[in-house]
Amino acid sequence: MKWDKIFFYVKNGRQEQVFSKRVDAKNLINKRFNYKKDSKELFILIPPWGGTIKLNFFLRKYLLKNGYSLLEYEFPEAILSSNWKFTLSHFNKINNLIIEDIKKFKKKYKFEKINIVGISLGGVISCKIANNNLIINKMCLIVPGHCLAESMWKGISTQNLKRNYQSQGITLKELKTYWKSLAPENNVSKLKVKKINIFLSKNDIVIPYYCGKILLTKMKSFHYNLLCQVNNSLGHYLTIFSFYLNPKKFLFHK
Repeated sequence: MKWDKIFFYVKNGRQEQVFSKRVDAKNLINKRFNYKKDSKELFILIPPWGGTIKLNFFLRKYLLKNGYSLLEYEFPEAILSSNWKFTLSHFNKINNLIIEDIKKFKKKYKFEKINIVGISLGGVISCKIANNNLIINKMCLIVPGHCLAESMWKGISTQNLKRNYQSQGITLKELKTYWKSLAPENNVSKLKVKKINIFLSKNDIVIPYYCGKILLTKMKSFHYNLLCQVNNSLGHYLTIFSFYLNPKKFLFHK
């Protein structure tokens, strides 16, 4: 099934129609690789829920201009669905496919450094990829949460999904058990990265601020080389757009 057809299904709210057809995970991913000749460093961008490659214009321009290469991804909104089994399955498949891409591009282009950037929901995959992975040198997380289930359950933009789970008789406690392997807080105990940058917002109600704080506290307990910046006013989406418009501030925050 082609990407545009899947995207049509998703935008029209037919999540289950996508997954009931057992769509291969490879067809759930749209990606773009931008190679800067002779670059030694690759940035990997894992987008927010519903984020598109089109949003990366300024980021792409900045990185290529400064000698970096960039691997961008785009996923349909249906990867986070009202079917917990499909959500778990496709997150895991996408995670594995991205790891394959990283190994392939590192080998082909001889990159010396691989940096991963996870935005919002993208933090789930970023932590899972980086944990116990010597290939990843640096990780940047923008408005992440500690737990996919709890972020979805408490976030203002995902209340429809919450109600769908409640109608199935599934509680938050049960969903956290089902998605335990996806929770960022469970994928940060063996990070091999040399540096971690985290950006949170106190006004975040999409992934509530406390969810990001829990993840930050968990990371601090492992004594990583960690830098965190918290803004008091921008909220979830404005923090993300601030990143897209001014990536230097986030990627090279000191």
